[in-house]
Parts: sequence; C-alpha cells; structure tokens
Amino acid sequence: MMRIAAVAMLLVALAAGLAHAGGSATIVEARAAATCPSGFSAMTIDGRQRCLRSGHGCKRRFDEQYHRFGFHCHAGYLYSDAWHRLRRPLHVPKIPPGAPCPVSRVDGRIDFAAYGVGLGFGDGPAYPIFGSRSPSEGAQLRFQYPPASNSVFFGSAWGGQKVLWFVVPGGAPVLVRGRQLDGPNEVRCDAGDEPSQELLLPRAFDRPSFTRLRAPGCYAYQIDGTDFSKLIVFDALLL
Repeated sequence: MMRIAAVAMLLVALAAGLAHAGGSATIVEARAAATCPSGFSAMTIDGRQRCLRSGHGCKRRFDEQYHRFGFHCHAGYLYSDAWHRLRRPLHVPKIPPGAPCPVSRVDGRIDFAAYGVGLGFGDGPAYPIFGSRSPSEGAQLRFQYPPASNSVFFGSAWGGQKVLWFVVPGGAPVLVRGRQLDGPNEVRCDAGDEPSQELLLPRAFDRPSFTRLRAPGCYAYQIDGTDFSKLIVFDALLL
C-alpha cells in the first residue's frame, strides 16, 4: 500500500509539474507576443523565443515546431499555412516538340481597362499581363537569351521579361509556378541569379514581376488558389 501511495503521489507531482511548465510556457509566449513587432508571430523554437514571419529563414528539422504556430518550413523559408495548402503538385501536360502551343486567350469577361491594366490571359482570377494590344492574340512572352550585358539579368543563367500580374478583387491569395510543355525547362520568377520557383500573390490588384526562362518553347503557369488550380499557357519566343 505504501508503494502504491508513493507512486500515486509521484504521478500527481508529475502532473502538477507539467501543468506548471505548460502554464509557464504560455506566459512566456504571451510575453514574447507582446514584444514582437506588428506583423511578426511569437514562437518558441528549439527552446528559444523568436519573432518570425513569412519569408524568414528556417530549419527543416524544426518544421513540426513551426506547425504549432501556423507556419511551414519549405526550401529554407517560412510560409504561412495558406501558401503550404496551395502548393499542390504541378499538373502541366506534355506535348511533343514542334507541336502547336495551345496558348491561352484574353479573358473577354473582364474589363481590364477599368482596372488600369492591359489585357489579361486565362480564366482568372489571376492574369499575366504581357502587353498585348489585341484581344485576338494568344499569350506570347518575348525574351532575350542569353541575357545581354546591359540586361538586369546579365550574369545569370536565366533570361526573362517583365510580367505584370493582376488579381481580381476577392481572388487572392494565389500561388504561381510553371514549367515547359514541349521540353524539360522550368518557369522561374523575379530577379536574382537563381530566381525563385514560385511567385506569391497575397492580395488583389497588380503585382510587377519577372518571368525567368532559359529556352524558348511552350510553357504554362499553374495558378493555385484556395478552391482552384488552373493553367495559363503561353508561347515563349526569343527577341
């Protein structure tokens, strides 16, 4: 009986200790939250209090800890759960080299001029604006490769061209990625010698960007939102 009583007392003590530790952790995290700048989240990672937000560097081995605070560590950077859910597998089809490129068309349902932007391609709610002047034109992107010495891309293995992305009100967030239909190449995004594999469109209206390529051909953007996953096909031509 004495042994049973001792074990019971030990279990009670352990439970009390865990409750106290949990309460202390909550208090510490609350204090950390009070000291974090606006837009940052207070997190306890590897036993340390941190103020972090999307885009900050992270370590994959702590991913389960980031999950507790609504974040995910992907390719060395933190993303909110919204972006993690949008990172679905690519479903860009393959076509034989030399086959006609099934380019997307201008969405005639949208009055792009009313929003102060050019003609957008695809079915929305996110549209690449290539500078086309005719609604009858298919989606085309013209770029220089290799990058010239006076290009912002000089020194990189990736050429590119400016592309304005327009998201209709209520359509965000949208994740943009892509690859080639008639070959093995990727679509990359924005500046840098090693451009990103994805573009994040967190809100509606326009977002300037660069589309980065290494070869001409038939390509598709895959746009993923909370309740859709669509392709926008374009023909990439050398200048």
